[in-house]
Amino acid sequence: MASPIFRVIRHPTRAYAIIQLLLLWIKTYFEAQKKVKEDQALVIETSWDQKMIHTEWAIYPYLFACGYIFAIGWYLLNEFTHAQYLQAHAAFKDLIVESARFFVAHPTRMKDRTKVAHPLLRFTQTIDGQTNCFPSMHVSLVLLSYQIIKDGHETNPLRMDALRQACIDICRSTMQTKQHSIIDVVGGIAITRQIYSDHFSGQFEDFIGEILPELHSDKLPIIRQLLEKHENNLSALLKALMKELSTPPT
Repeated sequence: MASPIFRVIRHPTRAYAIIQLLLLWIKTYFEAQKKVKEDQALVIETSWDQKMIHTEWAIYPYLFACGYIFAIGWYLLNEFTHAQYLQAHAAFKDLIVESARFFVAHPTRMKDRTKVAHPLLRFTQTIDGQTNCFPSMHVSLVLLSYQIIKDGHETNPLRMDALRQACIDICRSTMQTKQHSIIDVVGGIAITRQIYSDHFSGQFEDFIGEILPELHSDKLPIIRQLLEKHENNLSALLKALMKELSTPPT
């Protein structure tokens, strides 16, 4: 088996393109925050977010998202054919660009991110501002990574179970740390579905019920219907979710 260093040497162009993609993600994300004013952003929280238990330990799966995303970089470099690599690269690039465009056109923010006082979280918040909430890029990047890997590129069932559960835990951690709202997470799922259908022909795995068990059994089908109805219109989905979740849970 070739060593990781040999793989980089064997695919220098691919390795360089992956680094450029990571830099594009960082650059566009923080540029989007600089282009909007926090006091003019839409507050994205609803009373449904009060059902989410905020826990300090959630900062660890939240930060693990970086490692999760780097894992897809490993697959892009080591496991994918050139055609598969190009397909995945294009999907991630579209996701990053489209998310940043929406952040600027429809700025959103959390109302209060101080409920969790973990030092790592407080430090993270000094770097990451309050905007760029909907759609959650934390959710979309991790979820797209999982969808790509599960399409036959990973055959170890135990590893796939671990990747699936980690994906769920990371998505939930965005709400448990008060970095994102339920609406943001649904938005992250929505843009992932859109990008996935644009670039891949496989079956998108839906586990929104496991990511958002706080939604009642009668509310979850409605959210799924909204995802289907506004499949290619994030702004319409945002308005519909704000309206649907404005009624307090009983």
